[in-house]
Amino acid sequence: MKKINILFCFALIAITGKNSVAQCPNGQSEIYLEIMTDAYGYETYWELVPGTNNCGVAAIATGGNSAVGCNGAGAQNQDPGGYGDNTLYTDGPWCLDDYTTFTLHHIDDWGDGGPLFTVMIGGFPVYEFQGTGSGNVWTFDINPPLAFDLTAEKILTPAYLPADDITVRAEIKNVGTTTLTDLTINYSIDNGTPVSENLNGLNLLPFTKQTIVFNTLWGAYTPADYSLKVWASDLNGNTDMYTANDEIEKIISIGEPVPFLIDQYLTATPIFTPIVDGADLIDLPRDLDFHPNFNNMELWVINEGTEASGGSVVIVHDAGEASQISEWKIDGNATHFMDLPTGIAFSENGNFATAPGVLDANHDGGQPFTGPALWDSDLSVFGEPSGGNGSHIDMLHESSYAMGIAHQSENAFWVFDSYNHDIVMYDFQMDHGPGNDDHADGILHRYPEVNVSRINETIPCHLDLDKQNGWLYIVDGGNNRVVRMDIYSGTASGTPAYPQFEPLQAYQDITGVTQEVVVPLSEGLLQPSGIALKDNRMLVSEYLTGDIIIYDITTMPAIEMGRIVTGSAGVMGITIGPDGKIWYVNHTTNQVMRIDGVEYTALVETNAEGFELYPNITSGLVNISLPSSENKTEISVTNSVGQIVYSTSLESGIENAQLNLSDMSNGIYFVNCDNGKELFGQEIIVQR
Repeated sequence: MKKINILFCFALIAITGKNSVAQCPNGQSEIYLEIMTDAYGYETYWELVPGTNNCGVAAIATGGNSAVGCNGAGAQNQDPGGYGDNTLYTDGPWCLDDYTTFTLHHIDDWGDGGPLFTVMIGGFPVYEFQGTGSGNVWTFDINPPLAFDLTAEKILTPAYLPADDITVRAEIKNVGTTTLTDLTINYSIDNGTPVSENLNGLNLLPFTKQTIVFNTLWGAYTPADYSLKVWASDLNGNTDMYTANDEIEKIISIGEPVPFLIDQYLTATPIFTPIVDGADLIDLPRDLDFHPNFNNMELWVINEGTEASGGSVVIVHDAGEASQISEWKIDGNATHFMDLPTGIAFSENGNFATAPGVLDANHDGGQPFTGPALWDSDLSVFGEPSGGNGSHIDMLHESSYAMGIAHQSENAFWVFDSYNHDIVMYDFQMDHGPGNDDHADGILHRYPEVNVSRINETIPCHLDLDKQNGWLYIVDGGNNRVVRMDIYSGTASGTPAYPQFEPLQAYQDITGVTQEVVVPLSEGLLQPSGIALKDNRMLVSEYLTGDIIIYDITTMPAIEMGRIVTGSAGVMGITIGPDGKIWYVNHTTNQVMRIDGVEYTALVETNAEGFELYPNITSGLVNISLPSSENKTEISVTNSVGQIVYSTSLESGIENAQLNLSDMSNGIYFVNCDNGKELFGQEIIVQR
């Protein structure tokens, strides 16, 4: 039963009973407070106070468990009572002065989370505050909503991307009282000339959000840090009535594209270069991934550890370079949040997720209870103290013995659930912050028809996602094969049979999914473990032999093109580095290795007056401007190993033309021009 104490009333505040109608005079607004509790509602206490008063000073209203009180945070001395679990409560209404400051104090007695508080002003959800940690103090003003007011909430374009034509995406929110049917969206780069597009036919209701996608691509061809700014204007033809919240800005780091070197491995003599080993605290490594800021060559390696200790991470800065250094870190509660980790996958936003190889993260002999955890790669956060509940920023618990993980977008990941023999999509959405425990916005989609098995509890079965085409490639190690599924296929078909262990926004089965066998059992795979994709090539590592197999995946089943014999059994996770080379971990030898013997060397560009080639990164069509010449101009395009893959001839007098490279695979090429008087050319990148 909820317990509410009304403690204070002053001249300009009228407090009424719950669910009654407040008759507010001019200059005041009707205020409600909605409280959506977490899984431990009895731990919560809150107070609403005037101005910036401390908790307990002239409180207007209180709620939750009075035994917790203002000083209860961390005391764990609550008596039975207060709020129920995962329940919505509404308190008020109160008539409060417009344009006046108030403070909401929240105390969580165990110091690990709290409810979602929504401040309703005039019937509209104007403020939302998520309880975190031991307690929070939120100060806000009673500002009645305006008729036309729109805010740019979030830029969805990833923070780290390779040079390319970039799609700009953002989330906007209508915080006015008028439904918006049309508006103009805008973006600029480094405060340059805005790109503006009109959206009409909308139905953006008050206090609802919408994702916007610009049709005009941002040609980000030069590696650097850029300021991307997004805003909206012309709301139903009206000026936004509050401009302070109109714009949002984000730094986007553009890095060099990853060169395509895979085919060179088919003819080159591989050179195996040790990067880190046991002397760097590499201990039973299972997987590796690069931070998405490729300019830094920052490599993260996960160690298996023991169930009693949890897994650990070795971060290699300037990996493979003369300035390389490494550091070892372990989370303070790794036995729960990173126990026997099997896989690691980075998001383009700088977060990463890990998959656990245990049955029960609580280790209490109870029901299966574990799943992937989300982490912040900021080293001032990861592995640092955070109130006793680890430094993780989110965790969901519906996949025991998770044998691999792959990233999709933002905080969404795909997990190999070997306990249930299926694949699960986990979208953490907004993280709950370091060491907290709110999971209510999590979205889980389970794919029971994608039947997979692990080899054993030691050997991971990794995954990789072809983000361009939507195919998730899965090492089905227990069946000695590789399969793939179309992540955009299938339909929701009810609640999964496997239990839901926490409040979630959505948890459902997806059936009717399109899936294919990529490498069948008959091809003789022996304990496959790692997987990596690059354009139309797939790499698979063999744990038993240590071989790394290169496949052509332009046809199904895939065609084996060749093998790299590492000479040491125990190869698990593999990845393509920012340098285009193959990097892998060996669980048996406690090493991280890079395979050399291939190299990308930019050809020397020779320029002629009047010569121009653009865009520098193309999906197929390339514009070319040539110097004036009385002769024909012979044009050839060579690939990274010097083979001519395209040629054409332009008659004399032609100074502008277009090359169509649409049939070429993604990669780095060189355009060579010869007009009989001079030779000139330029590097070009094909990437779709």
